[in-house]
Amino acid sequence: MHTRGKPPADPGKTGASRRPSGALTGAGKLQTGTMRTASPSPSTARVLVVTVNYRTPQLAVRCIASLEPERRHFGELQMAVVDNASGDGSPGHLRGAIQARGWGGWARLVENPSNSGFGAGNNLVLRAALAGASPPDYVLLLNPDAALYPGTLATLVEFLVAHPQVG
Repeated sequence: MHTRGKPPADPGKTGASRRPSGALTGAGKLQTGTMRTASPSPSTARVLVVTVNYRTPQLAVRCIASLEPERRHFGELQMAVVDNASGDGSPGHLRGAIQARGWGGWARLVENPSNSGFGAGNNLVLRAALAGASPPDYVLLLNPDAALYPGTLATLVEFLVAHPQVG
């Protein structure tokens, strides 16, 4: 935590951790507040990517498309796109793209009836995912205007597996 006039705490000395907003994180830490005792291997990891859309369906489709080649690296990769009541036809566009491109087995649309903001849109999916019978091992919050280079997500998960103290 950074307070005015004081430098940020040194994570190595205080036990505090610094994590950039939207970073890939071990979901177990989000769920329980404790570090995992054993991390899954990347090939068996369950990864959930969440994107919140508001009137940017073309960008969100590009974002989803960038995840397709990443699927081969994981035991399970799921994508949830939350539409925050765009009011511009975004849900139809996104649903059509998911169906037309054959992404229905791993990507889904969640329609939020109100534009409750970025955090609430993500939490709509995260609460349900973390409470489920098979919660994700890792979660990535990804803006709809972002697209991953091939291998990016696999590299991030490999790093988290090799360094369980981060995230």
